[in-house]
Amino acid sequence: MSERRFHIALGSPINAAAAARDAAGGLAPRHFMLEVAQRLDARIWEPDLNAAQRKKTLGDRIAAIRPSAAAQAEAIAEAAGDDDVVFCNSEGASLPIADRLIAAGKTTKLASLVHNLLRPRIAALRTLTPVLNRHDAMFVVSTTLCETLQQRLGRGAAIEFIREQTDDVFFSPGPASSAKARPIVMGVGMEQRDYRTLAEAAGALDVDIRISGFSKDTRVTAKALPEPMPDNMDQRFYEWRDLAQLYRDADIVVAPVFENTYAAGITTILEGMAARRPVIASRSRGLTGLFPDNTVRWVPPGDAEALRNEIKNLIAHPQEQDVLVAKAAALFQAGHTLDGQATEMGERLRRL
Repeated sequence: MSERRFHIALGSPINAAAAARDAAGGLAPRHFMLEVAQRLDARIWEPDLNAAQRKKTLGDRIAAIRPSAAAQAEAIAEAAGDDDVVFCNSEGASLPIADRLIAAGKTTKLASLVHNLLRPRIAALRTLTPVLNRHDAMFVVSTTLCETLQQRLGRGAAIEFIREQTDDVFFSPGPASSAKARPIVMGVGMEQRDYRTLAEAAGALDVDIRISGFSKDTRVTAKALPEPMPDNMDQRFYEWRDLAQLYRDADIVVAPVFENTYAAGITTILEGMAARRPVIASRSRGLTGLFPDNTVRWVPPGDAEALRNEIKNLIAHPQEQDVLVAKAAALFQAGHTLDGQATEMGERLRRL
């Protein structure tokens, strides 16, 4: 038996060497996949956006796989040995790899983080090709999604729950950058975000609303943001260090999301916890059961009145903020740190 090797396949190029340098210099948070790769001494694969796809398979067509992901899959399937392990950070990377491993007749172990396997294209893929069953482990950060996928794919499916994490060395508590005229309520991200409800909830309050979010997809932007924005709301792109400081400046972190099944908003919640800020979030199906009520203030998705009341209550009662933050910090340190989760993932991959 040959020596087992590990491979890390990224769904999008990040320039791993530059990302590691930026993290070491405090310019950006550490990348989870790079931390796992370090623990496994793994080879890192990044898709080449200029790569030419040699062959488009049925699975590629059904799942709308990009040529760069298909080309990466072909290269990995050729390089990986039967005893190796390939770990992907998304189904966009793992599905074409599964397809090529099947074609090559290899027994290489395949594991992946998965995010949205309930899309119609994935349902069609499950019906027409065996690629989902070719995964030895599919990790999801939502307990609800984990149960749903096990029901739809069968109880024998390789679906496993994994706790989400963030870099608490980078997203850490610290002093505010300057004196504030009034409290800051902040949100981060655009995926499934409902800043229209946030605007309705806090647009008339004596607060400043800061949104860190950008999307090239105008449909996403139009769905997420109110038009027009209230005078106290500002939305722009923040560089990493500016974002970390925004968390420190904020009085409240809000993750207002539409109803969804795949834990959209969880990264914002964890970054807020790591920075020791009180968090209010929409209790979507994807987030249900992930954090106890005494660590996050939950509101129904789309309920502006409930969100407004929670914002007003936390601003008016700093002692409640302190209790919420202390319980959230303990929960975070117990199961959501980057170092802890990267080590756990490395151990789970070694056991495959």
